[in-house]
Amino acid sequence: MPYKDPKNRKLEWKRWIANPINKEKKKDYMKEYHQINSEKLNETARRWRESHREAQSLYNKKRNLEYRIGITLEEFETTWQKQNGLCALCGRILKRTPHGYASDHNHKTGRFRGILCQLCNTRLHLFEDEKLKTKIESYLASSSSSSEQVSSIATQSRNVIVPSASFL
Repeated sequence: MPYKDPKNRKLEWKRWIANPINKEKKKDYMKEYHQINSEKLNETARRWRESHREAQSLYNKKRNLEYRIGITLEEFETTWQKQNGLCALCGRILKRTPHGYASDHNHKTGRFRGILCQLCNTRLHLFEDEKLKTKIESYLASSSSSSEQVSSIATQSRNVIVPSASFL
């Protein structure tokens, strides 16, 4: 029998599955099997996830870092140690939770730059957009010129004017 020898068994399977008709047969069989045994399969998967929670979490973290940012977990840990667990921009203490930090990278090149707090990551993203950066700069320039006008009017009239909250 060809199936007793593991090498022959593997070769036979490869030949069988290479046939397009057999691929369709297997696909149909697996679809039907999953429909019939969905509860059993779901329960098995749930038990596995519960018993391997830490391993699955580590796997997901590694996969996300490699897929999204292109670095390994070791490179991430090295950067974390270099930054002493602090945000690279503002110096806040970062939490080791999924939403406690952001792995910053250049969206054009994909190159990893460092680990930031969520707030700094959002701010940095705003300044990477050139159109938005120009609008922000012009807004700040116009608001600073408005406050300068108010202060010059105040000194001319020799009255003390308390600026409103919009000028602060």
